[in-house]
Amino acid sequence: MPAETTMHRVFCQNLRSMRAAGSLTQEAMADRLGMTQPQYAKIENGSHVPSLVTVERITIALGVSVAELLGSAHPMKQRSA
Repeated sequence: MPAETTMHRVFCQNLRSMRAAGSLTQEAMADRLGMTQPQYAKIENGSHVPSLVTVERITIALGVSVAELLGSAHPMKQRSA
């Protein structure tokens, strides 16, 4: 299991809630992503960190932005010039 970060935990929580809000089962979501339900479940439960390509496919399948999917786990700090 990968080391859990705040961003990863927020990603998994948001993924689960956004999928449920769209009335999608894990199987339906996996089908949209071209993977099996067990593969998708590992992403949703945090035991597998998806590639950036998969994250992009997830956002398309859910109709959300990457920012929405990642939530506000790490607000960006303003850099001083």
